[in-house]
Amino acid sequence: AYQLQSSAPELMDLSQEPQSVLDAYGIKDIRESNFARNCLIARRLAERGVRFVQLFHEAWDQHGDLTRAIKKNCEDTDKPSAALVSD
Repeated sequence: AYQLQSSAPELMDLSQEPQSVLDAYGIKDIRESNFARNCLIARRLAERGVRFVQLFHEAWDQHGDLTRAIKKNCEDTDKPSAALVSD
C-alpha cells in the first residue's frame, strides 16, 4: 500500500519533472507556491492513488477592480487547469 505520509517529501519535490511538463503547467519556479504548482502536485497525488484532491486559488475572492483581478486569476488558472485535465 502507498504510504503518503512517508512519501510526502518525494511527492512535493518537483525538481525531477521534465521542463516540458513544467512549461505545460506554466510553472516558472518550482519553489513558488501557486495554483500551477498545486495542479501538478494534484496530478502526482492522483498518480499515487489518492482518490480525492481539492484545488483552490487563494486569491480568487474579489470585491473590487473586478475586470483586472478576474483577468489575472484566469491567466493564473487556465493553463495549469488544462494541463491537469489533459494529464
